[in-house]
Amino acid sequence: MDEAAILDKIKDVVADKLDADPADVVDTASFMDDLGADSLRYLPVESIARAIALPAEKLCQACVTGEYPTRWCASFHRQYLISTRA
Repeated sequence: MDEAAILDKIKDVVADKLDADPADVVDTASFMDDLGADSLRYLPVESIARAIALPAEKLCQACVTGEYPTRWCASFHRQYLISTRA
């Protein structure tokens, strides 16, 4: 599966979870703009875990820590970062 096919699959999954049109899922989306916020902060992983009553080690923490649960995820993320810098 090439990168474009992977990105299309990710768009489909995100659109399905958000009950959105896949055409509306774009890589230039901004949480701040979508929420109409002037700033955005991430909660510490421990706070998120407490809020949803799960142990922190059971949560994927990649978007906060950069530590991906699989080699594939880490590789995909590195390739994404490289492609967006070009």
